[in-house]
Amino acid sequence: MSTNETLIPIANETERSWQTGLFLFSFGAYGDTHVLVWAQPDDVDTALETAIEWLDENAPGLGVSHEELQAYAEDAAREAGYASISSLEAAIDDGSADPAEMDHVLQDAETDLYVVGHTTLKHIAALRSWEWYVSDVDCDSDEYREAHARSLAAILEADIEAITGSLADASQERWEALTHSRECECDECEPWDVRLQVYAGGAWKLHVGDVCFDTDHTGYCGADSVSGHETCAQLAEMARGLIAQALDTVAQ
Repeated sequence: MSTNETLIPIANETERSWQTGLFLFSFGAYGDTHVLVWAQPDDVDTALETAIEWLDENAPGLGVSHEELQAYAEDAAREAGYASISSLEAAIDDGSADPAEMDHVLQDAETDLYVVGHTTLKHIAALRSWEWYVSDVDCDSDEYREAHARSLAAILEADIEAITGSLADASQERWEALTHSRECECDECEPWDVRLQVYAGGAWKLHVGDVCFDTDHTGYCGADSVSGHETCAQLAEMARGLIAQALDTVAQ
C-alpha cells in the first residue's frame, strides 16, 4: 500500500504471524500521515494503541503532549473558578470543594480528546478527535496483499539464518548420498529438489525431494535444488531466492 509513490509504514510488521486484520490510520489535521497496523479484525482499540506507539516515535508533534494536556486542565480549572489545578486539589483536601469537581474539570479539559492510556509513551498524552481516522483494509485487496508480502518478508528475514541452515543440512545429506553412490548413474546422483513452503502467518518448512511426496500445498512456495557442493554464501543466496519466489506468489 502506498500514497504518492511512498510505501505506508507498517507499525508491527512481524505481528502478522498471529494477527489477520489490517487497519489504516491517518493522523494530523489533513490526515496526511499514515500507518498500517496488524491486529485482530474486531480489535480496533489494540490497533489504535499500536498506531499511537508508532506515532510517539515517528511523528510526536501530531499528538497532544503531556504539557499541553496539563495546560488544558489548568484552563478548565480557571474556568471553574480556581486559580489552578493545585488550588482545586487544596480545596478538595480542606473540604471546601467536592471531589467530583476534579472529575468535572478533567472532563472539560479532555473534551474532544482521546486520552492515551499508555504510561510508557515519551511524548503523546492524547489525540485530538478530529485529527485521526481509521479504516479497515479489505483482505481481498491489492493493498492488503502488498502489506502481507512486506510483513512476511520481515518475518522471513529474521529467520534467514535458520532457513540457510536447513538448506545446509539438505546439501550435506545430498553430498553424503553422492559419495555413497559415486560409481553409479542412478537418480541419487542428480541434484535434490528443495522447496520453501511459507504459511500465511510467516511460519515455514523446507521440503527436500520429489514434489509428489508433498502432502501440504497451502501457503506460498519457492523452489530450487542442492547439488551437495554449495558454499555457505551460495546457500544464503539460495535462501533469499526461495524467499523472493514465495513472496512473489503472495501478490498473485
